[in-house]
Amino acid sequence: LIKQNALKLYEKVLGEYPTYERNDEVLFYLGYNEYEAGNKDKAVSNYWTLIKQFPESRLVPDAYLQLGEHFFSANDVNKARKALERALATKTEKVYNYALYKLAWCDYNVQEYAVGIQQLKEVIDRSEKATDTKSVQLKAEALGDLARFFSYVDEVQTAFDYFKAKGGEEIAFTYSTKLG
Repeated sequence: LIKQNALKLYEKVLGEYPTYERNDEVLFYLGYNEYEAGNKDKAVSNYWTLIKQFPESRLVPDAYLQLGEHFFSANDVNKARKALERALATKTEKVYNYALYKLAWCDYNVQEYAVGIQQLKEVIDRSEKATDTKSVQLKAEALGDLARFFSYVDEVQTAFDYFKAKGGEEIAFTYSTKLG
């Protein structure tokens, strides 16, 4: 009920106040809440409207990221890749690393493992320089996923050496056992 009321309020703001200076935010949160409510087509439409009407908005990178997530979940790797590459192109720090992480998975899904490995390594390197909790979590996630990518390129020693450099022998053994 609360979500439905929020959706109605967002739509009312857009309809009655088309020149409201924060309509980019209204569109983003309308898209987000529509998606959460299961109205994926409406959500996608709101994200595209935000991008087209407010190309300079600070929320455009987030909108591209949300679109990338949507298309990835829908198994449309090409559209996901395009949206994620656009998110990357904005050079917005808070979305860059996650967009790169998801791009690695796009590459995994089209069996471009070597490219995905390079992207995950960049995610890990960038995460090591950050101090926020999300970056630390993303690094751990990327390290675990990297073992899966390495298993497809038959580079066991390269993988072991990389994991060892990133966390020591114990970490290297832990992740290397995932290669089998």
